[in-house]
Amino acid sequence: MMTEFILKLVEEFGGSFVAISLIVIGAALSFLLKHILKILRIGVWIGKVDTKISEFDKFMKRVDDSLKSIDRKFTKIFDTLTKKQAIASDSPLQLTNFGNEISDTVGAEELAPELFDELASKDEYTIQERCSEYVRNENGNHQVKLKR
Repeated sequence: MMTEFILKLVEEFGGSFVAISLIVIGAALSFLLKHILKILRIGVWIGKVDTKISEFDKFMKRVDDSLKSIDRKFTKIFDTLTKKQAIASDSPLQLTNFGNEISDTVGAEELAPELFDELASKDEYTIQERCSEYVRNENGNHQVKLKR
């Protein structure tokens, strides 16, 4: 079809050099325009990809910041728990002020009321030994009820 068109143009213009040159230039421009449009479409696509990469980078930055925040919080909790001892290393074992805070916060007296009643008048070593047995639950005859 294109060949017929070119032959008809050559016939119209009598095969002149100028006419043939114009036809060739027109065909070349058509070809270039077609490929330039393809290149522009690729450029738009690359722009979209760059945008997605940029959005992903921002997302990863937020994830990284969140992980760093969680790490700082975890470190703070860990440091607090390891620096503040709940039990003094005395003999018999005793709760520190921090241990008493924990005991009050969790309601230890309410968790094992029978143990508190039983040990109210006992000496410190008996209390230590009985508490250890209670925690190990060797005889399995008690239940600790956690507050919700």
